[in-house]
Amino acid sequence: FFVRPATPGLRILCRPGLSGAHRDGDPLAVDEVDTWLVFEDVFIPHGRLLYAGEKDVAALVWKAMMTWDKHGFVRRLLTRMELLFGLSFLMSKALGVGHYPSAQKVFRDAGRHAALVARLVAFAEASPQPAPGSGGAVRPEPLSLQLALQYALEHLPEVARAVELLGGQGLVRRWAATTPSTSAVTRATRRTARR
Repeated sequence: FFVRPATPGLRILCRPGLSGAHRDGDPLAVDEVDTWLVFEDVFIPHGRLLYAGEKDVAALVWKAMMTWDKHGFVRRLLTRMELLFGLSFLMSKALGVGHYPSAQKVFRDAGRHAALVARLVAFAEASPQPAPGSGGAVRPEPLSLQLALQYALEHLPEVARAVELLGGQGLVRRWAATTPSTSAVTRATRRTARR
């Protein structure tokens, strides 16, 4: 079925984003937010029901949609992990801390996590299975895709936090919504930029 978001009795609840998108003023606040739709005594006209009485067809459509949606979501998570890996490496070079074991651990872990997710996605794409239905379409292998999704969701926040800590106040800065930062590093950066 489908209904309008403003339908009486329908409430839409969103979780805060994993990237910190819930923080005010965060310039890199991008995340796909999961949403709950709560139906409390909602009237749905018969004309808005899809596959009414066709349980088998509806199940096939649902299974196919979920596999492709999961594939796209894992691909986006992988892109973020690869970005953080490259960013951690470049930040450590820019800050001159690449020779320290703690900095090496940050980009080594970021690379390891991204590589594992990439391998799982590559395996899922290289081992297609027939999609539900008789149309001849294929879908990525679902078990590897599920493993990639769970692993990426578990490790992406820790990688993002490690990269944020690697930069400290030198390269990564959380923008305040009302007052600018006046730390010693920020003042020194401003003086250098004025020269």
